Amino acid sequence: MKTLEILDALLEPESERPSVHRWRGWLRELSDDALRDLIEGLVAACDRLADPHVEAKLERALPILAERLANAAGPNGWIVASIGTLYAHTRRDANLANLWLGWLAQLGSDAALEAWLDLVRDAPPKHRVSLVAAFSPLINRLDLPRWFYDRLLRDALMHAQTAAAALDLMNFHVRRGALDEHPALEHTPRLTSLLEQVVQRLRDIEQGRSPAAANPAVLQVVVADSVALVVSLCDTLAMCNDLSSADAIAQAMRLRHRRVQCEAAAALARMGTELGRQRLIELAAEPVMRQRVLAYAEELELLHEIPEQQRSDLALAESQLALWLADPQRVGLAPSRLELVEFRELNWPSYEHPVGVYLFRYYYGAGPDATNNIGIVGPMVHAFERDIGALSIEDVLAAFAGWQAVHEDIFEVSIAELRERHPQLIATRECLLAGKEFDDVQWLFAGSMMGEWILVGAARLANERGFIMLDEQRVTWFASGTDQEMTGEWAYMVYRGRRMLQAFNDDFESPN
Repeated sequence: MKTLEILDALLEPESERPSVHRWRGWLRELSDDALRDLIEGLVAACDRLADPHVEAKLERALPILAERLANAAGPNGWIVASIGTLYAHTRRDANLANLWLGWLAQLGSDAALEAWLDLVRDAPPKHRVSLVAAFSPLINRLDLPRWFYDRLLRDALMHAQTAAAALDLMNFHVRRGALDEHPALEHTPRLTSLLEQVVQRLRDIEQGRSPAAANPAVLQVVVADSVALVVSLCDTLAMCNDLSSADAIAQAMRLRHRRVQCEAAAALARMGTELGRQRLIELAAEPVMRQRVLAYAEELELLHEIPEQQRSDLALAESQLALWLADPQRVGLAPSRLELVEFRELNWPSYEHPVGVYLFRYYYGAGPDATNNIGIVGPMVHAFERDIGALSIEDVLAAFAGWQAVHEDIFEVSIAELRERHPQLIATRECLLAGKEFDDVQWLFAGSMMGEWILVGAARLANERGFIMLDEQRVTWFASGTDQEMTGEWAYMVYRGRRMLQAFNDDFESPN
């Protein structure tokens, strides 16, 4: 494919979005000179980079292009200026901005590093979730020049969205032994003052005094940036062992945010203070903090001081679910209470050996208004948005097994496609319904499990709505009852999980 054709594929919003495989094939064919022409063509058309369709295609192609140019013959210093121009015409709240920075970091020359620092200082990216793309190529660069760290301390700390990542990068390199001393050692008074300011900002938010509280979206960003920065500052100051910062870290530990409390307590414990050690041990009682606390306790040789019941497999499983639920992309809050519903060792699909499977009922709120549901830990950590609390334990397990099942021989097709493939199958299977009192049967789709076809349909039985599954030998009925959220897809997922768990476990029983 020629350079102009690739440019058109990138820059025409209405053109198709090629797969990663196709991009790799196209770019592999280009000569080094053609690659340079492609970049120069992008620069010439840089005013079109803000189009969301163009952004999406560049996000897919850019890592492949960077990889291809890394292997190009001859010097490629010319590309630094080109990336700077392309970055300047990219929306800073787009993921693409982080990818341009990541490319500069990957180039790694002094000119590229200086350009990276200039952009982070003057026009920092705003897409927080993908900020790792801008920093990740630097993580394993253990030979970065000292001037880079000095500028990082000065420039990246100017902006909330990059400050924490900059400190984390330095802390990682110190831990890996790439630096004889921490670059922040001479800057601890400034960092301590910054910590005090950010802690006060979080305290104002806790007490409802923050101007950001008027806008939930803004407040969410302020809290996320502030928490990340407090965590990184506590770690940095502890690594520098600056005892004069202990009071500021202790103030952070008194905030209500549990992650901040944990990181501040660990920092104080590293500095040898009893206050931090004691609070770290106390936090092990809270499931959402337990795994992090145990990791710090092991590092600080305090593990023996954590009560044994908080170090058990059950306690760790409880902690895994609490952390999973607290993720902002899920519920966003830790549950107020968890209780074990069931523990079994089961042969689970795709596992060679039996797996310990924990089912927990988790609660949000207290009293009669508390909401609850069931989550799983073991072969996966997961919970459904829909309420599964009324299902039998076997069907709860089956729901999770069916949800997780991924195999090239497990798939679904429409009824029309099934008729094309197997014209007589539906009529043959419907013979199984003879003598049964199903009414209003409407076939929805068909599922294939390792070569066996299962018909899935909606029906009524004794005036009750539900779903039927017809496999080669039996009819399986799912009564929806009062569950208005039940669908054919959900019922089939549970059915699929039942079949799989029965195949792997002789003693697994579930309703017909």
